[in-house]
Amino acid sequence: LEPLVQLAQALIRQDWNSANALLEGLGTGEVPEDDKAEPAETLLPKTLRRIAGGAAEVLIQTLFLKMPHPEQAQRSSGRMEHMLVGPPDSAAASALNSCNPEGPLMISVTRLLPSVGAGSERGNFYALGRVFSGSLTPWQRLRVDSFKPQAASISAPQICSVEAVSLPLGGMAEPLAADLTVPAGNLVLISGVSDFIIKRAALLDPEIEDEVSLVPMHMGASTQASVRISLWPSQAADLPGFLIALRHLNASDPLATCSTAEWGEHIIAASGEAHLSACLAELHLELKTSGAGLAGLPGGQ
Repeated sequence: LEPLVQLAQALIRQDWNSANALLEGLGTGEVPEDDKAEPAETLLPKTLRRIAGGAAEVLIQTLFLKMPHPEQAQRSSGRMEHMLVGPPDSAAASALNSCNPEGPLMISVTRLLPSVGAGSERGNFYALGRVFSGSLTPWQRLRVDSFKPQAASISAPQICSVEAVSLPLGGMAEPLAADLTVPAGNLVLISGVSDFIIKRAALLDPEIEDEVSLVPMHMGASTQASVRISLWPSQAADLPGFLIALRHLNASDPLATCSTAEWGEHIIAASGEAHLSACLAELHLELKTSGAGLAGLPGGQ
């Protein structure tokens, strides 16, 4: 990074001879005459973009060059020991350790994401997960082992069918054709399973033994609620929609906890002021379609 540091210092000093010499060494042309009148805080990022391109291109290139192959990552990181529930000598354990696309299907869902795009309705969710073993196809039947955060345990399994499979691309969902599969090692967005999931879950081949499951991967460090707020709908007639919106928020946000006290008070617990603001914005967005409003205490508790 030393040449870039020297270049930044030369641009700040407006030492054009040194800056041009460094740019030639980096394979980029000299500073254009029109750019020399710009302030350093504008000229510096503009020059760096000429050298490396946009941030998105640099990030993609870095991931392409530095990220290990999924099979290598799963073997070297010991994910089987951290995630697998059940005997380590089973066929599922071997497939998980080798990231085998021909093995039994095992997916770890890290969170639910609101569906986006034309025709999408509020309350529809994708299950975002990674395929650790096997291959996923649309309309495949899966066993859902939903994780209970408060109890730190896996609930009784349920069987559901995948309605559609999409790939997460640039913040959007790219639908996958019905005749294609998503092999082990890929991220995937799954439609039709969100009603069986609260925050995180494991999706498994129904043929896998009942004692075998996955402990869902946690996104980010564990945290406890530090801010709470009491809310209620601005009109009593909006209560049903308000409760549905709270249920959606509780299911999809990995850190938020929505509960109802014994005396009927509706409470949102968040990990901080910024997180609470994001939760309230999500609630307002869902309630906006029905014209409902929110009322609550002035500030968190």
